[in-house]
Parts: sequence; C-alpha cells; structure tokens
Amino acid sequence: MEAVQGSIGEFTIQSRDRFSNNRETSCGEEIIVAVDHSNPKTQSKVIDNYDGTYTARYSREELGLQLISVTVDGSAIVGSPFIIFVQPEDGVPRESDQALPTSDQPWWP
Repeated sequence: MEAVQGSIGEFTIQSRDRFSNNRETSCGEEIIVAVDHSNPKTQSKVIDNYDGTYTARYSREELGLQLISVTVDGSAIVGSPFIIFVQPEDGVPRESDQALPTSDQPWWP
C-alpha cells in the first residue's frame, strides 16, 4: 500500500461471520485502526457503513515505512499489520526518506 504525506488514505473492511460469510449488516463490532504502533492514536477514523463494511481513513505526516494494524473485537484481521509506504506530496523521494527494504533487510526496523 502507498500513501502520500499529509493526504487522507482510505480502505474498506468487510465484516464476516464465524463461517467467513460476508455480513450484510453491522453487528456492533469494535474496529480499531492503528497507524504505526509507536503512536496508536495517530489520525485514523473508522466509519460504519451499515452494510457489513467499515471505511477506515487515515493520514500520515511522517515519510517512509509505516504499519497499519486492524483489529475487530480485539483480534487482528487476516493480513494485519499492513505495510504502507508514505511518500512526499510531490512524489520525489529525498535522501532522508526511508527506502523500502531489500530482501536481505528486515521489513520493519
């Protein structure tokens, strides 16, 4: 996933029942989206669409690799945490920006 510094990113979370069927209505799940574990209160918001889906919005000011963790009722969803790369508004990387790791580097510092 990629994000642009200072802009709002958005993704959809599909709620599922215990049999992995998509839900078509909300069931009052507590969905938490934490951007970067070092500051779980970083600007993020979850909106209930009342159709079994939730829209998560986030913004980032820091450049480089970040993590987005998503939990539903305290349990991480499949694939969480997700890696995003925040790039400058102008799209031109600077030497001070974190580079994506190579195969011989850890994926997260």
